[in-house]
Amino acid sequence: MAYIGRDLQYGVLDKQTLTADSSTTDFTLDYGVGSSTSLIVSVGGVIQEPDVAYTASGNVLNFTEAPETGDTVFVVYLGKELSVATAQSDLAYQTGTGDDTTTPITTMNRSVPAAEDIMVMLNGVTQVPGTDYNVSGTTLTFTTAPANGMNILVYFLGIAANIGTPSDGTVTTAKIVDANVTTAKIADANVTTAKIASDAITTAKIADSTVTNAKVASNAGIDYSKLSLGNASRASLSADQTLTTGTTTKMQFNTEDYDVGGDYDASTNYRYTVGSGDAGKYLIYAALNAAPSDAKRIRVYLYKNGSQLDPPGYQSNNQSVAGNFLSVTTFAILELADADYIEIYGSHNEGSNLDVQSEYSSFIVARLD
Repeated sequence: MAYIGRDLQYGVLDKQTLTADSSTTDFTLDYGVGSSTSLIVSVGGVIQEPDVAYTASGNVLNFTEAPETGDTVFVVYLGKELSVATAQSDLAYQTGTGDDTTTPITTMNRSVPAAEDIMVMLNGVTQVPGTDYNVSGTTLTFTTAPANGMNILVYFLGIAANIGTPSDGTVTTAKIVDANVTTAKIADANVTTAKIASDAITTAKIADSTVTNAKVASNAGIDYSKLSLGNASRASLSADQTLTTGTTTKMQFNTEDYDVGGDYDASTNYRYTVGSGDAGKYLIYAALNAAPSDAKRIRVYLYKNGSQLDPPGYQSNNQSVAGNFLSVTTFAILELADADYIEIYGSHNEGSNLDVQSEYSSFIVARLD
């Protein structure tokens, strides 16, 4: 009896032909199989039902009744037995009977994503997926309704597999797509300092006002230039400055010890000038150190915008004792506007030139608000 039906439309499946003699029921298969559903068996052009017309296990095919001499007998391997413990070579199947409707099988045993994931046969004739039938979940719909009583056989070729949870240590960084690990996937407190590369955290990654005193070690040695201070400067003399007797002379503090804000001029005018937008209260301090003769005086003055501030409080003087250095200091808290400038002047009544010592002589300005 000739084979009636369409050629296989997809895939490459191995085929084996058997010789029937009306007595042999057991045949040796070329390939081992896991069960009878791993084979399509045809006898005389009629597809046989697994576990009813035949059984199969390993390399043995057993017929319930011996095929008759002259019948064309062949098997098609849907799944070959694999030599691994977890392999599954058999395919699930489902049978039904035509009832002159396009949905004779009300619900398939398994949900499948596409028509190509099942093989459908009507009375042993393979149907073409997408042409003769379509699927949607567990619904199988035929293009033409199978006749009443027609045998329907459905093989499930593709079934979603549950692979479970990967074993510890089996997912490598190469298997994770870039930018696919979000903060929501990282448990709180799971990023330790050992996981952060040196110099990896930039200032852009630190939120404003989030570094507190508690996070700074007591011996951290933070330089004052790294602190957000109000504008401030301290200037001193690089060498002794000579003052003419009886003359009020501007002190030329020409060495900047520090100048936060860059408002002190240590090279031309020797003055502190309030920068734009920096108006406010300022502490002003000055000290002069010299060694005048006995009973002679030395004075220090504060000047604002080129004019001496009126005493009291804005100048200071002191009387010397022979053989001793004399220090004279003055300080004030002033409300200064933008562009206001402060200078320090000195004078003495020595009767001849007097050197103001570079040591212990200084000019300090600091913004308070």
